Amino acid sequence: MRSLLMIAVIAALSPLPAHADDQARKVCMADARKLCAAQVRAWDRKGAELCLWQQIDKTSPACHQMILTVRAQRQAAANKR
Repeated sequence: MRSLLMIAVIAALSPLPAHADDQARKVCMADARKLCAAQVRAWDRKGAELCLWQQIDKTSPACHQMILTVRAQRQAAANKR
């Protein structure tokens, strides 16, 4: 059940192809569990995303980079509109 929640959390972070979702899940799962436990337990995907962003300096280097990459991709997509 928790792994499904983590997939949902990471999916919220990443509007990317399926393989990228898998990568994001692998990269940030431990960080989300550790840093954003309340949001994960509450099934609050947006809250977990915000929590990870607010605590980005506490995330692992790989998760940190994944968050920045997703943010940059979202910004680029928003700028195209």
